[in-house]
Amino acid sequence: MSISLMRMGCTSSLRRHIFCSDASCYTLVAHSVGIEAASAAAHSKGTYLGAYYQRLRTRMGHKKAIVALAHRLLVIIYHLLNEQQPYRELGPRHAEEQAVEASKRWAIRRLEQLGYQVSLQPEEVA
Repeated sequence: MSISLMRMGCTSSLRRHIFCSDASCYTLVAHSVGIEAASAAAHSKGTYLGAYYQRLRTRMGHKKAIVALAHRLLVIIYHLLNEQQPYRELGPRHAEEQAVEASKRWAIRRLEQLGYQVSLQPEEVA
């Protein structure tokens, strides 16, 4: 059984049919849906996924960032279905907060390797 997918052609309003086998057709449809969902998530404001796309776009460009975002969405969906938990929005500043914590851990570990004892205390506000 083959499935026909309708797509708009490049010239005027001519339509072309793409015939494919079952497995490749579902892969093509899933890829298209993933890319469209990533495009929608990329333009969302004030979300973790929107900020993730903005960070990636500056480094690798629009198309590769969309594909990476589609992959991130797929991983999120897998974990949501596997763990049966609702989606929890992390917010646009989540990656920055994680980077700050990682740099603190790195600095502490490096100083301890050099033979120092380190204890962090919050700065007093005057």
